[in-house]
Parts: sequence; structure tokens; C-alpha cells
Amino acid sequence: MNALLWLVVAASVGGLVGALAARGAGWAARLVALLGGSTAAALSVVAFIPPAPDVDLESRMPELGPSDGFASSATCRACHPGQYETWHDSFHRTMTQGASPETVVAEFDGRVLTGFGLAARVFREGDEFLVDFGPIVDGEPGPNDASLPEGPRRIVMLTGSHNMQAFWMTSATGTLEQLPFVWLIEEERWIANDNSFLQPPEDHPAEPAIWGDGCVYCHATGGPWDSEFEGLNGDTAVVELGIACERCHGPAEEHVLANSNPARRYELHLEGEGDPTIVNPKRLDHVRSASLCGHCHTACEEAVPNDEDFFAGDLLSDHLDFEAMHAKAAAASDVIDPDEMPDEDRDVVEAFWRDGRGRVAGREYDSMTLSGCYLEGEMTCITCHRVHGGDPNGQVAHDSTDRSMCQSCHQDYFADVEAHTHHPIDSAGSDCRNCHMPHTSYGLLSATRSHRMASPLATGLEGRETPNACNLCHLDQSIGWTADKLAEWYGIERPALAEDRADIPAGVVWMLRGDPVQRTIAGWHYGWEPTREASDLRAVRPAFGVLLADPYSTTRQIAGRIAVRYEGMTIDMDALSAEPQEDLMRELRDPDPSVPVETLRRLLNERIDVPASIPE
Repeated sequence: MNALLWLVVAASVGGLVGALAARGAGWAARLVALLGGSTAAALSVVAFIPPAPDVDLESRMPELGPSDGFASSATCRACHPGQYETWHDSFHRTMTQGASPETVVAEFDGRVLTGFGLAARVFREGDEFLVDFGPIVDGEPGPNDASLPEGPRRIVMLTGSHNMQAFWMTSATGTLEQLPFVWLIEEERWIANDNSFLQPPEDHPAEPAIWGDGCVYCHATGGPWDSEFEGLNGDTAVVELGIACERCHGPAEEHVLANSNPARRYELHLEGEGDPTIVNPKRLDHVRSASLCGHCHTACEEAVPNDEDFFAGDLLSDHLDFEAMHAKAAAASDVIDPDEMPDEDRDVVEAFWRDGRGRVAGREYDSMTLSGCYLEGEMTCITCHRVHGGDPNGQVAHDSTDRSMCQSCHQDYFADVEAHTHHPIDSAGSDCRNCHMPHTSYGLLSATRSHRMASPLATGLEGRETPNACNLCHLDQSIGWTADKLAEWYGIERPALAEDRADIPAGVVWMLRGDPVQRTIAGWHYGWEPTREASDLRAVRPAFGVLLADPYSTTRQIAGRIAVRYEGMTIDMDALSAEPQEDLMRELRDPDPSVPVETLRRLLNERIDVPASIPE
């Protein structure tokens, strides 16, 4: 029965019911009841009529649906409503979505986006989100030409719903390729996609990312498989977009069929031994449990011989050669400029600091598995993180938001916290994470915590050397000061430090002389609340101003956000994203800096300007 016929039937029945209910009343009341019943019934039917399928959009998207033992998250909801709802509220679910008015958060309002020689007009027609391309002529958008994609092109799919949103459109060859502009969600603005990565400045855009070439493997569930679907993107069939239930629990078709019998479910519940037809990460040993998350949260791409598809419950080390990856990174511990290395080695080396700590956000598995808490204990990802019930911002368990997450294993230190930390118990210096998991990884225009749990050392004076936790809070103190404190408090031998830098505030050294990643990490900490509480930032302010003219767009943008918030500056962030702003740098100059001007100039002239690309 079509929608129109449903409406006619519902209105007639509703009107009859209304009229019967008003028997005995006057003719006016009966007429009102008749009309009211018809309207109410019609509206109730409208609410339940499914929207017409968007055939054009569906033909451009990957084929979706159960396959090869997968059942899809929809089958989980009936028996696991609580878990379904907490997952549904997570950013894992919305990692990838079809483009619709409910999912697109960017402004497609007819504006023209420009960057790297391209101009793109983004606009909306009804429920469709479209983009038209053209070159830039004399600084202005020009007409389209044969060298650029024909437009308008429809936005088909989205990646990201937390920090930034990227957009996928069909190419002339039928693949899904990324729009070269992304939307920053918190700032509510567009930037060129290449300016969202920490990478050397270029005057032309990188090759567009292709969904089926790599993104699909971590941003969808099940697949990709070859498809019989005849649409434009039929080569990337998956079970679901986003990170769904079966990504962590394994294919569920057998589980669904087995538990269609209620008696079996009750028997399993009473026995309390789990269900062998599905994977429960809580019942896995810590190595297999961590493997679940590590499958996506790793920089390792080196497959072991005879590798097969990874599924929940497998050992990730049976699929990826982590020993080879870490050995390659360790062999390059003295390399200052990874750009001189072969392409197949460079991304691996760029993913790590010289001491082997990861410096890429989202690749936490590589660092955590080198930590004593994992190697000598049984710590795993879900020790601190929750997909079900944790804060969606970081998926951190509600009871693991401070040093208490460490107490279950390190009770001796908690008997007298201040004796161990040498900081007031209610200060950031007594939060275990700030000393043992400092923000030394970079991703998505931000710094994130290292997951290689280790004690602070007086490091960071040389290129690709990890900025130390002490000076990331105390930017105004020198690395020599840190070395002295560590020797006094913990008996750590003072290392040999370059005399011409050992007694200069670490924040000044990193922001002026540091390599691109050190500069960016230090700049982010200028706006971190614990740093602002612990440091006299007047000593660092002139060096921070130089970051507004840094050659790296991401470094400038991070500094610009902080300058607006804490320095009261008015900044055109679009202009700052596009090119260095010398005039903004001059605004933060100090006529009488605590570090002599000659020293500031010397450090800037010594800048470690080797190219750096963080492989997010």
C-alpha cells in the first residue's frame, strides 16, 4: 500500500472514530471531532512512513550489509540495549557516515574555499551537499577548466564527527576520493586538508586520498570485499560504516543464530562462563584484548608472511611484524632528518621520537606495548578506556580520569603521594599521567598523551628528542634545572647537556631552535592549564610569538588559537592557516625580555629546520 493510500485510509478511520466518540454532542462538536480525528490519524501515519530512499546517494556509496559471518549492529540491539546505546553515543560509531542533513555539520552555504591553487564552491540543494571546482586566477576563483574535476560533484560520505569532518565524493573513475578541504568542528571553519596535517609547506595539494586504498580498513566494519553491486563505488563493500559492534566482538552471525533459543541464553547466564560464539574483550588475556584496539591504533603496516584477515580474538603480532617496525625506528635513533631516508622507511621513523616513544596520535598501541605496565603487568587498553559507559571524549572510564587509574597496581606510592611526586597532592604535578604520560604525541591540531608509560628524564635539547614531562609543565625553567631536580629527588644521574642551551628556559629553546614537532608540542603547552599555573610565561612569550610566523601551518594554527584565548589577540585564522603572519609575531615582542635578545636570535638562527611529516 503506497503512502497516499495509507493517508486516505488513516484519515477516514480517524474521522469515523472521532465522530463516534462525539455522539450525542451538537453538530459543531461532531464536525470538530471528525476533523480532529482525521488529522491526528493522518499525522501519526506520516510519522511512521519511511523516507523515500536516496537512490542516487546509495549508488555512490560502498555496498552495505551483512556478509561472511557478519550480522551488523542492528541485530545486537534487542538483546544488548544498554551496550548498544552507549556505543551509539560514541565517536566510534560516527567515524564514517553517509552525507545527510543530520550528519553534515559543516556550512555548505555557497562560500568559495581556496587553497593550493584550487577554488571550491560548497553549497546545498535540498538534502544534497555539492561542490563545484575551479582554479584560482589572479587571487580569485576562476572558471572551471579541463584540468579540474567536472562539477558539481555530490558529497557522498563523511569521516569524523568529533574534531574535524572530512568529505568524500565520487571521482570520474568511480572511486571515493576526499574533498581537499575539511571542517574544523570546534572552530566552525574550513581549512585546506593539507593544512590539517603537520607537514612541510607546499605550494600544491597532495594527491587526493582514496577511500578504498586505506581509509576503509579502519573506518568501517567488515570488509572491504569485492562486490557485485554495479554502482560507482562497488569495489568497497563493507558491513557497516564506522566502528561497529563486530569490529571488537567479531562476526556475530553464529552468535545470533545460537541465541535465538532463550533457554540457551539463560543457561549461559547462570553458568557465567561466557559465550564461545562471540568475543568479549573483558574475557581475553591482556595481549589479545590490546590486539583488538591495536589493529587500528598502530603505525605498523609490515605484514608477517602468510598473513590472513585479522578478527577479534586474534593475536595482532601474528598479522603485523612489530619487531621489524621497532627495529627500523631504533636503527634510525641518531637520524635527525628522516627526509633523507627511503620512502618505505621514512613514515616509520617519523612516527617515533629517537627514544622509541610514539609521536603520532591514534597509534597508542605501539607505545603502550613497550611499557612496563603492559610487559610486566597485565595492563591493556580497557584498563582505562571504555567503549560502553566511558566519556566519549577519549573513551576514558569515568573512574579513570586522574591518578586513581594507577592506584590499583601502584598502591605503595599512594601511601604518601607528595613524598613521591614532590608536588602538592592537589596539583597537576601529583597527577601520575602528567609525569608518566605527557602530551608528546601530535594529531588533529593538538597534542595528546604518550602511552609509553615511563619516568621523566632531562631530554629534549636535540632534534627528534622527546620533550620531557617536567619542562612541558615548567616551560619557564631550563632542562638543566630539570636535571638537577631529578638528581636531587630520585638520584637520576645528571646527563651531559649542551652548555649553551642547558640553562635557557626549555620553552624558549623548543619554540625557537626545536624541530617542527618540538615547536608544535611546546606551543600547545603554552595554552595547557597546568603549564599556565606552573610557569611564569613572560619568559617564554616572545618565543611563543615566533610560532605565529612558523613555516608549518599546523604550528601557526595551534599558536593562533592560544593567542586569541590567552593573549587577547584578534586573528584572522583563515589567513594564519594559509601563510605566516610576521605582524602577529611582532605583537608579542617584549622590549625587555628575561632572555637576552641576542640569545633569542641565536636560537632562531640555529633552528632545526629539517622537514617533518607526522603520518596520521
